[in-house]
Amino acid sequence: MAVRSKILLGIEQYYHGKGKVSLRSIAEEREVQLTFSKGPVVVAAVGDAGAGKSGFLNALAEELVLSTSSKEAVQWVVGEEVKHGHWPGLLARAVEKFPSWEPRATAAVKACKRVPGSRLDGIQLVEVRAPTQLEDQEVIDWLLAHVDIVVCLLDSQAKPSDELMALLSRTAAAEAAAQLHFLFAKADLVPRESDRIRLIAKTSRALQEGLGRGFEILPVATGDLNVMLDIIDEAVLADAPTPKWDGGRLRTWRLAQDLLSQRVQRGLEDLQSDCQALRTALRSTDAPRAASHLFACGNAFALATAAVPYVLDENEDPALVKTFMVLTMACAGICLFLAFLSCRVNKPAAAEGEVKEQEDFLSLVEQQCEAWRSLDNGNGEEQGAVRREPRPIRV
Repeated sequence: MAVRSKILLGIEQYYHGKGKVSLRSIAEEREVQLTFSKGPVVVAAVGDAGAGKSGFLNALAEELVLSTSSKEAVQWVVGEEVKHGHWPGLLARAVEKFPSWEPRATAAVKACKRVPGSRLDGIQLVEVRAPTQLEDQEVIDWLLAHVDIVVCLLDSQAKPSDELMALLSRTAAAEAAAQLHFLFAKADLVPRESDRIRLIAKTSRALQEGLGRGFEILPVATGDLNVMLDIIDEAVLADAPTPKWDGGRLRTWRLAQDLLSQRVQRGLEDLQSDCQALRTALRSTDAPRAASHLFACGNAFALATAAVPYVLDENEDPALVKTFMVLTMACAGICLFLAFLSCRVNKPAAAEGEVKEQEDFLSLVEQQCEAWRSLDNGNGEEQGAVRREPRPIRV
């Protein structure tokens, strides 16, 4: 998994890197529409205040990284492979689309939590608060529409708020919406099984009425941090069944793993395709190449002018023959004149250097893409390796 996560981070850097040249900057300059392959798998947790979003993500990361006291609109959690100060690709794209949100995004980057070890290689976690300000709502909606998995924690001690239902409705209605999953949080605080079943059924009906479809709701024990962090040794429970309250966490983890496996191959294909599109755009701006095409067209029209008297029938009207000769000669003259102008107009040295730099960058990306493809296909550790399952939680 470490190899694949590094590949995804590298792809993300080539598209959205803060350096002088990136695939995005070249595409904007050359007016080329890119695929923008996705980077790491992003799992977002939403819910009302106190529903257990931080506790759930802490359990998913198996680290106490998020606090419940944060007032930020988003809290990001990444693996140790992500350098300090590095902007998550999805957050960088959000700022590109909503420049006024940059101060909030900068604060989120500074507060970004890093989990040691390889636990979150290729996976990022985001806690999202239901927006209370209009300026945040559009950005939060965009973020939730572009993450991979949205996990909504429904508080067993309170009914979902109108703000949360509105947020879920917009998320479910978004084009290419993320996978939406629901967890019945703090289920361990409802001692009677019959009460839990009744509350889950009631919540399910509310979701169906508000979102227009039914969802499976799994109970999770986020009512007690000791429950979330009381981890049993993996070796002891390697063959044990899934603990009662751990189904939601295990499902989320396995979905993220499945997406991670699919994303690398698709990302490399998109990267190669985008590089080819940008290289084609760079070649189309090459003045000498354009001049050679114009010279070729001019010569072709000149040959056509000379061949007209021999091609047309002798019985044709001489005026018609003369008209054809004048037209082809005029086309030849226009093409040769444009070719001459194209050769006389020299690009500034700075522009030539910029194009050369962009071409070199694309060559580097293409070489790295081939190296990554070979690495992903031939890495014995990655191929057929057993995925690391989250450690079961004792209740």
